[in-house]
Amino acid sequence: MTKQLHVISHTHWDFEWYFSTHESLIQLIYHMEEVMDALEKGEVDNYYLDGQLSIVEDYLNACPHQKSRFTALVESGKLKIGPWYTQTDQLIIAGESIIRNLQLGINLGKA
Repeated sequence: MTKQLHVISHTHWDFEWYFSTHESLIQLIYHMEEVMDALEKGEVDNYYLDGQLSIVEDYLNACPHQKSRFTALVESGKLKIGPWYTQTDQLIIAGESIIRNLQLGINLGKA
């Protein structure tokens, strides 16, 4: 009996959970460099970058010189992003804020 196995390369990014904001940003920058290098070298076929665009915004604000590289990987389908702006928490927010969060994420992803 043969079984098929799927491996999905991805991250779940809790920006402020374990480190200070500054330390988290540094870790994000290192992480993104490693991911983009691996995608460009063919070491990884595709990568799912969490579900939130706020970390993309933070990364590109810190490293604007990487925007064309990042965008090329997204447009090629190798780097998957979004659709949320931030992770949702159904325990403390209203339905409207979930929709607005999704709208913000989709709009940022298109940009």
